[in-house]
Amino acid sequence: MPDDDPSGFALRWMQAARADLHTAHLILGDADAEWLHAGFHAQQAVEKGFKAAAAFLLGLEPPRTHDLVALRRMLPTTWSVQDGHESLSRLTVWVTLGRYPDVLPDEDLQSPREAVDLADAILDALSVDLRRAGLDI
Repeated sequence: MPDDDPSGFALRWMQAARADLHTAHLILGDADAEWLHAGFHAQQAVEKGFKAAAAFLLGLEPPRTHDLVALRRMLPTTWSVQDGHESLSRLTVWVTLGRYPDVLPDEDLQSPREAVDLADAILDALSVDLRRAGLDI
C-alpha cells in the first residue's frame, strides 16, 4: 500500500465503492442513460469494497483482478458477506460489458437493476463486517 496505512487505504476504497454504487443508482434513475453502465458501476462498487476489506485485513495492496468470487475468497469465511449472494459470479461479467461495447450480453445475464440491488446488499454486509473488524466507517 502506498501509505502503509491499511485503515486509510480501506476507507478511501470504500468511499470509491460507494461513489460507484451511487453512480449506478443515478444511471438507473435516468431514462436517457445507458443502463448497461449501471451494471458496470455495480460491479466496480463490489470489487472496490472487497479490495478495501482485503487491504484492511491483510495489510496488502489488493490484487489487480476483477474476479469478485476470487476477491471474496480473500475474506474470512465467518463474515456475513460470505452468506448468500449466489449470483456474484454473474456480477463479475458486468466489468467486461461496461468496457467493451462489442461484447454481447449472455442470455443468463442479470438485469442492471438486479446487479445494483446485489451491490447494495454486498456493500451493506461489507460495512457491517468491516465495523466488526475495527474499521471506523
